[in-house]
Amino acid sequence: LTERDKTAVEEALQLADAVTLADRFADTLSGGEFQRLTLAMILAQNTPIALLDEPTAHMDPSYEGAFLETLNRLKREKKKTFLVVLHDLNQAVRYADDIVVLDGGRVMFSGTKEDCLAGNTLEATFGLRRYTAKNETGEHIFFAP
Repeated sequence: LTERDKTAVEEALQLADAVTLADRFADTLSGGEFQRLTLAMILAQNTPIALLDEPTAHMDPSYEGAFLETLNRLKREKKKTFLVVLHDLNQAVRYADDIVVLDGGRVMFSGTKEDCLAGNTLEATFGLRRYTAKNETGEHIFFAP
């Protein structure tokens, strides 16, 4: 490895909150820890766009939220673009800027999160009900059967 490579890896580990995981064997990591290291590998490559397919699979809810917050922070601070496949609609509407809704391989909607929420695409496509909850951090929309 060159010094440039080492620097890129160290920075990526910090950005992904994975510094403490760097010296561990993969078979000793939880699903969430493994995903953080995978994110660090992606960041070390310094690509402008990263495709993440179900990156929060096998994570407990608190780890899932922290991971998605990390992606959100990287989007804002490092101008990274993440194309993320999520089956958790609540997380998608919380973190996404743009949404593509697929049903049986057909595109049911493609556009901004705001436009998606302005219609009833999610409700109609997935047979869900929309709920709104308010807490100290603001108003949150979520979906449930």
